[in-house]
Amino acid sequence: MQEVRLMRGENRIFLWVSLLWLALSLMICFFGTATQTSIPWLILFWGLSNLDLLVLAKLMSVAIRWMGSAPEKKSAYAIQAFCWGIFKVVSLGLFIFVLLKGYEIPTYGLLMGTGTLGIVPLLGGFIWSQRVLRNA
Repeated sequence: MQEVRLMRGENRIFLWVSLLWLALSLMICFFGTATQTSIPWLILFWGLSNLDLLVLAKLMSVAIRWMGSAPEKKSAYAIQAFCWGIFKVVSLGLFIFVLLKGYEIPTYGLLMGTGTLGIVPLLGGFIWSQRVLRNA
């Protein structure tokens, strides 16, 4: 079975969508009302959201390899999946910690930063699926 690499050419579209979303969000925050305070929060939540998506992608990649592997390799993939699962919990914990400790988080920064969790998988997945269907 071919190993799934995270940054193959077809998966880079998610990186580009994320960077495009960051640029669009920065423009919206720049022209919004709370410019000075919302941009650092936007970048923080954008980074945490991308970390969360990256860990989720690695966890799913290992889980798929685990299901299709030979019996002698299943325990190694189980350990990898467990480790990535721990990293996923830690990344969610960081997200919650920042949300609880940030008393006055500007709305623009919060919505645009956490919007990464929805926009990148949806738009990136749509573009990726269109490329796959075109090449099929």
